[in-house]
This record gives sequence, C-alpha cells and structure tokens, in this order.
Amino acid sequence: MSNSLINTAMSGLNAAQVALSTVSNNISNYNVAGYNRQTAILAQNGGMA
Repeated sequence: MSNSLINTAMSGLNAAQVALSTVSNNISNYNVAGYNRQTAILAQNGGMA
C-alpha cells in the first residue's frame, strides 16, 4: 500500500513540475516574435481497483 501511495505522490509531483516548466517557458518567451503559448495538458491515468 505504501508503495502505491508513493507512486501516486510522485506522479502528482511530476505533473506539477511539467506544468510549472510550461508556465516558465511561456513567461520567458512572451515577447519572442512568432512564439505561441504552450499549455500543459494533464489527464487522469487508469488507476488500480
């Protein structure tokens, strides 16, 4: 059970890191000609029953 809990926590942290990296990239490039804003798309992964 504790292994599953750790995996869930790690998955959430990784998702948050990707989202934060995307926001950081958008802020860094907001004034670059031709740059299009990026969006992190997060989806639920099939869980265990």
